[in-house]
Amino acid sequence: MSISIAGIGYCIPEGTLDNKAIISRYIDKLSKNLNKEDKDFLEYSIERKLDFLQIKSRHYCKDYKKENSVTLAVDAAKNAIKKSNVPLEDIDLIICTGVTNPFKEPSFATVIAHMIGLKKGNAFDISDTCNGFMKSLELTDLYINNNLAKNVLVVACESGIEVLDNKSAILEIENIDEADYKVSSLFAGTSAVAAVYTKPVSSKKVLFYEEFRSFDEWDSSVSMSPKADIPPFSKMSKTSSVFWSDGRKIASKIISDMPNYIESVLKKHNIDKKNIKYVFSHQLGRNVTYSVLDSLGLDKDKMFPINTFTEYGNMGSCNIPIGIEFANEEGLLKPGDEFLLLSSACGLTFSVSYIVW
Repeated sequence: MSISIAGIGYCIPEGTLDNKAIISRYIDKLSKNLNKEDKDFLEYSIERKLDFLQIKSRHYCKDYKKENSVTLAVDAAKNAIKKSNVPLEDIDLIICTGVTNPFKEPSFATVIAHMIGLKKGNAFDISDTCNGFMKSLELTDLYINNNLAKNVLVVACESGIEVLDNKSAILEIENIDEADYKVSSLFAGTSAVAAVYTKPVSSKKVLFYEEFRSFDEWDSSVSMSPKADIPPFSKMSKTSSVFWSDGRKIASKIISDMPNYIESVLKKHNIDKKNIKYVFSHQLGRNVTYSVLDSLGLDKDKMFPINTFTEYGNMGSCNIPIGIEFANEEGLLKPGDEFLLLSSACGLTFSVSYIVW
């Protein structure tokens, strides 16, 4: 792999919801089919879970007519292009990703191309859950180093609350036993991020991207609309859509299996852990991230500089690139710094990348 980051831009809406506000916003929808005792228990258990994960707030769009998935993605793209100093007309390819992509047709990337004024080039979407932005590194490298593109713009946008507001049926719980598999949607935060990649230069080089997938875990998290009549969901819900996430199972697999995979990748690429300045990871809660770093023998307090989870929630595919740009804006990233990118996603997917700033 041989590409460089020319610029990263992001857009985060100003609206915020603390835990009490997010519960109040959706508790009636979640508990529509429950009796009062189960509703009270559900509300209490959600509060406890959010407190345990150390989420305090998440951002959202207050007025969808003024601010939404499209406006966020377009603003992030424009910010990234401006920071990159690459002229708009020199962008050859736009790749768009995100768990909450609102477009089935045309591609979201095509809409973004039109909105930013791009007149020619290629544009398509990829769907790789929370790993989408990381996966785009591999695709970008294939295009640039096979001379199919010179400059690639990658955009990720996550607006989970917007989805919940428009498809509230996916929140309905038929019985209290389903509760644990539905409430993870309340962890979601809203944001968009974009990056411009070029042929390799002397700085901000992406050295490799590696991934591992376990197809046996395909149903650890499922978002499906309309609902397909397949196990284990055919009898689970009466609604036409499905949202299901086994957060405990996902966290358990990450903690138990991901460190060994990371070790194998570092060994393959001859990376000395002593040279790693920082780690930027997809964030499912500090306890999960810290468990992985502890297993790797890495100093979690020193090497995990940006924790977006507490204030911004789970920003899906936006987590890692926004964390990098936050650190850059705070002056933490110096030329020559080496850092590790760690992503995990439903499917089940682990991915690892490495950047020399």
